[in-house]
Amino acid sequence: MSKQVGLFLEMCVAIITGDDAKAKAVKIQKKALAILRAQIAVKTAHTLTEEEDVENATEALAKARMNNGSPITDNKSYVQQLMRANEQLTFVTNSLDAHIKSIEFLQGEYNLIAK
Repeated sequence: MSKQVGLFLEMCVAIITGDDAKAKAVKIQKKALAILRAQIAVKTAHTLTEEEDVENATEALAKARMNNGSPITDNKSYVQQLMRANEQLTFVTNSLDAHIKSIEFLQGEYNLIAK
């Protein structure tokens, strides 16, 4: 019976004064973990798209090197095509790297908060 009285008093105090610091911390932790878990899942799924972008840009650069199988009739256009393809590959590669780093960061935060 004294345990029930103690629990009742704790509940009364919590209602009167609001959640105590530990209860608030637990709520924050649960919410943060749920948010991070969801974002990590979404970003991990999006990694496939990012990887496909790199593959496509790599293929585009290879085709540009061969002038898409056509004779080179305009030197300037050929070089511009190569430069554009290389810039695109650099862009999507950097995007994939940043994407992976963001997942690693979020996973680190998740692990830290879960402790």
